[in-house]
Amino acid sequence: MVDQNSNEYVLDFTQQIGLLVVIASGFDSSLSDLLSECFYLSATQQNVLLRPLSTRAKLDILQRLARHVHGNKDPKTKKIVAWSEAVKSKFNDRNTLVHGVPGFWDGEIRMRVYSAGNAFSGDPEAWPKEKVTDLHLAINDAAKEIESEIRPYFETWIQAAREYHVSHFDGPRSPAQRAGKE
Repeated sequence: MVDQNSNEYVLDFTQQIGLLVVIASGFDSSLSDLLSECFYLSATQQNVLLRPLSTRAKLDILQRLARHVHGNKDPKTKKIVAWSEAVKSKFNDRNTLVHGVPGFWDGEIRMRVYSAGNAFSGDPEAWPKEKVTDLHLAINDAAKEIESEIRPYFETWIQAAREYHVSHFDGPRSPAQRAGKE
């Protein structure tokens, strides 16, 4: 059995959590970029409207957009909803690691989560570094799927948003300009 109390193990465990945070941040950024394209948001609009939202809220928006664009019965919509729910569970685990309280119980690193109810939830959960590695690899795979699977599903919507923006917002701005008097 690996000595989880050793300095080397704790250092590697900490590095794995740091890597998880960076990968999760990259996923969140990719998701924000996709939603920004779908709604044809400027960089400022994206920073004000999307960046402050949690990843969970962005995934909810993605699910609603998929249902709006292609309907509830479309198999790809169902796949995106299932994918989003799976990613949410991965982010729950990420939140446990980032916001949980670590400790050593029975020679293992375990995490306890401080819940919204201002109490510790459940028994401490074991988190060997291999589990952390599996988690950041799963989130990294989900980030790759944004580009390979999710974005193509919304490509016609993104193109329509661009065309609408160009036809409605890149023309004359003032009432006098619109009337052709300036």
